[in-house]
Amino acid sequence: RLEPFAGLAVSLQGGKFDHADRLFDDLPGTWDGCLSDMSDVKELIPEFYYCPEMLLNVNKFNLGTRQDGKKLGDVKLPPWASDAADFIATHQRALESEYVSNNLHHWIDLVFGSKQRGQEATEAFNVFFYMTYEGQVDIDAITDPIQQKAALDQIAHFGQTPYQLFKEDHPIRMSVEESISSLFTTPSAVKMYPVDGGSSERASVGQMVLTNESIVMISSLYPYTVTAMDFQANTPDSSGLPFSGKSRSKAFTAISSLSQKLSAVTNLLDTGLSGWSTSLDSHLNFKDCFAISANGRNVFSCGYHDYTIRLCESSNGKSVEVLRGLEQPTCLKLSQCGSILVVGFRNSTVGVWVFQEGLKNPIERVRSYSTMSNMEDFFFNGATFAELLFSSSSSSSSSSQEDRPQRDGARKLILVNTLSFCCGAIKCLDVNTNLDTVVALSSDHELLYHSLAAAKGGSTASSLVRVNNVHADCVMISNESFVVTCNSDTSQVSCFSMNGALLRTASIGDTVSHLEPQVLSHRGRYLALCGSLEKRAHAAKVCCILIYDMLSMEKIFEHELQAYVASCAFSIDDTNLVTVLDDGEVMVFTDPATSLKLVDQMLRLGWQESGLEALQ
Repeated sequence: RLEPFAGLAVSLQGGKFDHADRLFDDLPGTWDGCLSDMSDVKELIPEFYYCPEMLLNVNKFNLGTRQDGKKLGDVKLPPWASDAADFIATHQRALESEYVSNNLHHWIDLVFGSKQRGQEATEAFNVFFYMTYEGQVDIDAITDPIQQKAALDQIAHFGQTPYQLFKEDHPIRMSVEESISSLFTTPSAVKMYPVDGGSSERASVGQMVLTNESIVMISSLYPYTVTAMDFQANTPDSSGLPFSGKSRSKAFTAISSLSQKLSAVTNLLDTGLSGWSTSLDSHLNFKDCFAISANGRNVFSCGYHDYTIRLCESSNGKSVEVLRGLEQPTCLKLSQCGSILVVGFRNSTVGVWVFQEGLKNPIERVRSYSTMSNMEDFFFNGATFAELLFSSSSSSSSSSQEDRPQRDGARKLILVNTLSFCCGAIKCLDVNTNLDTVVALSSDHELLYHSLAAAKGGSTASSLVRVNNVHADCVMISNESFVVTCNSDTSQVSCFSMNGALLRTASIGDTVSHLEPQVLSHRGRYLALCGSLEKRAHAAKVCCILIYDMLSMEKIFEHELQAYVASCAFSIDDTNLVTVLDDGEVMVFTDPATSLKLVDQMLRLGWQESGLEALQ
């Protein structure tokens, strides 16, 4: 029902779909067949856990009519599923359940382990057709070309048994009580702790990133200062806190290259801006125009009056690269892996840059001038961009063609693609390299999807998916393979599939206003939001932080605060949620038992550190 699977099925059957009676059409019937017919073997492919459209005939394919007269369309669901989205969401929750965790090793034994072959496989009724096993057929020894082709077709199209990885029984997975789980697996155990900020000056924070060893923040007001705090999650300190954190002696560093105020984001705050500021889009906001690299060493920014995109070093404010465009950048986003920067423009296009320092393997770095997109002229002034690309002590015009790859490799940002959406201005966007997807919200209330891998070489192919009438202020891609949008006016959060289908929607309620999504957990299941509380007599609490489980769309955690939330970030293992308030105060949400589990596991491995002395 979906490409490329539909095309592959048609190709397998000689240019048409198989007979309707043999096509997958009925989940309850298929389940009964697998339980009653030894020859009926089915596999739950990954799409059963993230893709509702696989159960719907969204492309209106003519799948034929069965012998009983039923015309095939959508797949029949079990009675407990209200729709395809509910079925897939239930499958996702079941896959992450404790029951599956406790029995997962049995499945590993059958598919990859000790019960895949031999006597144990026979006793477990886990024996398949001999041609599905690796090494059981010598194709070169078959002399008859017809039989050889039949054997190849059998192997290629009717399944293969995986390579046997384990000869011994696989150990059982640790229980929730023993393992280090995501923070909100047990919401009732989550506690809040303040981080010692020292005596350093505090500033209004606009953006924050959490690295393995520090918290890096950038202020939301001119002159846009950067501050860093030491922080190590789940590493207890001598004071008994379940983490280590302290302010650095020289915390604040002014970004000198940001000396020009961000006109697009400060025009409502500063009445002293010159006349050009009034012509810029008023919907731009600070968080959409700033990003901090994954290691906290670089700051990316846009929204300037001169249409530039800037890369600065956070430690000293030095400007590393400045890209000057012919169209106004309206927003930018750095991928979670730190290697891809996407920038949205007012003319409905998105530029895709490789940030070379974000690449884990130096060999991957872009070295060839031929990788540069021919759409650069669309965005950038030719002379200025050439000077940036071939800048040296000598004149750039004297650079030889042989010099280009070396000079190109020295740059930190390489434009590799330009995506065109043919809509209004790009309002906000997100990128996920794991899912090869860029999503964007336009000023025309459209939700747009595009593949990072598509339209290479500067092609302006249209977007993969376009969803109309999506009224939202923010968009994020989850690693659980769905897209989240948030509407602050209606306090509504919506969840879309990777194909643009609306899966579920949640209304936050009447007690919270000015809803602002903060961050998705790294694994993509939990969404942190904040909102203003209604004014109550003699109440000091003004803000509320909320955590939603995006698979069930249910609120699982809530905590009221005395100051507004500026930014949030999950630790890389999703065991800590660091929250920075508007006044610069830092709070950490964590389960104190997690750090004790981690220390216990390290001690079992013989790890010793002076920081453990207080616990002994």
